[in-house]
Amino acid sequence: MQNNDPIPPSRPDDEISLLDIFVVIAENIRLLVFGPILVAAVAYGIVSFLPKTYESTAWLRPVDFQTGQGMVAVLSSVDTYQALLNRSKDSQSLLGKSKEIALIKLRKPIKVTFNAKQNYVAVVASAETPEQARSLCAAFIEVAQEIMRPRGLLADQIQEKMQIDRKALQNITAKLQQPTLNEKQAQSVSAIESQSLLLKQIEIEDRLLQLSFKLKGFGSETILQQPSLPEKPSSPKKSQVTIIAGILAGFILLVFTFLRAALRAASDDPECASKLARIRKSFSF
Repeated sequence: MQNNDPIPPSRPDDEISLLDIFVVIAENIRLLVFGPILVAAVAYGIVSFLPKTYESTAWLRPVDFQTGQGMVAVLSSVDTYQALLNRSKDSQSLLGKSKEIALIKLRKPIKVTFNAKQNYVAVVASAETPEQARSLCAAFIEVAQEIMRPRGLLADQIQEKMQIDRKALQNITAKLQQPTLNEKQAQSVSAIESQSLLLKQIEIEDRLLQLSFKLKGFGSETILQQPSLPEKPSSPKKSQVTIIAGILAGFILLVFTFLRAALRAASDDPECASKLARIRKSFSF
């Protein structure tokens, strides 16, 4: 009786199996393990000699008369950095160059951003030492206080509004302290009027407080966090650079290992060997 069972196809000689992959890895296990470790160690040593940078951070609460983005625009303006340049200890060396280059060099280590979710403006200053970073951040905030302080006609208008509100507050205080004519008036009128006057008094006092904040720009109550003294450098990040260097080296060595194994296998095949020879000949000059 004839057997008609299909004959399973034979595996081509050039097909790569998992066993072949494991063999290549096992034969090059030392290179794949110690190579990335060596590269990571070298990268760590190089990063250790790079100059360190420290960052000092301060948080400012946006004043009520300006939005956070508006405050960032004022703090990032050329006037702010020009004022900081004038009071900088290194102003003479910076001004030895052109004014534009000096401002760019001074602007580079300072970043001003606005956190809309938590409603604060972050000022980050970087320098080579923790003390220099904190001093630069503190100097920037002092300059910002001067820049944001109203001047000229705007300051006169604010003071005029404050005088009007103070007079209105004095009148309300006098009315609240004025004795009523009799007990009936006290029961029928005094309670309603007193409540209305108290509400108006609170409103005027709050407005005076806001105007006083506006007149002086911002004070210590606006500084949510004083310039910090950093303990660890922000850059270079040794661990991050080391890990990335090790992973990248491992990937490159893995590709190199399989490519070398493929070339060795191809050299045993006469047809592939002739193709490889043609490739070498094409790249030879």
